[in-house]
Amino acid sequence: MSTLLDDLLDMSRLTLKTLRVDCVPLDIRIVIEDALDTVELAAERAGVSVESNVPDTPVNVLGDASRLHQALSNLLANAIRYTPRNGHVTVSLTVERDAAAISVDDTGQGIASEDLKSIFEPFWRGRDCSEGFGIGLALVRGIVELHNGEIVAFSAGLGQGSRFFMTVPIAAKE
Repeated sequence: MSTLLDDLLDMSRLTLKTLRVDCVPLDIRIVIEDALDTVELAAERAGVSVESNVPDTPVNVLGDASRLHQALSNLLANAIRYTPRNGHVTVSLTVERDAAAISVDDTGQGIASEDLKSIFEPFWRGRDCSEGFGIGLALVRGIVELHNGEIVAFSAGLGQGSRFFMTVPIAAKE
């Protein structure tokens, strides 16, 4: 219940343009590891395996660790929630041009093509969705955009899994 309340307050702050991020250079791999730790128990309970593909070397971005953790935890929790038992979730990190590219892929229920353009809208829920309040993905988008990043979703359709792909700018080398 407290998470829902916090998310509602953050949505309000996003809407009012008062949600702030304190961007400092940080290794995004650590944020990914922390987010994976956050959802580990939920994955075990759901019978979903989670894999991480991150480089061995640091990937420094300009970011707010707690807000990026919030966004990644939300993406991972959704992937686990909508993936059936014995399914699989993978989080990957690559560097593309001047950004860290993070993808969360799942073998879950997928997203109807007509819904892909709407899933990041506040309080929007898919026609076949009986869970959630439509806050999480809107909050993820707002957090990513506050980091001067982008997020997009892909799915081949219902029953085909999904991929959420976000970018965050790399920290300038000193």
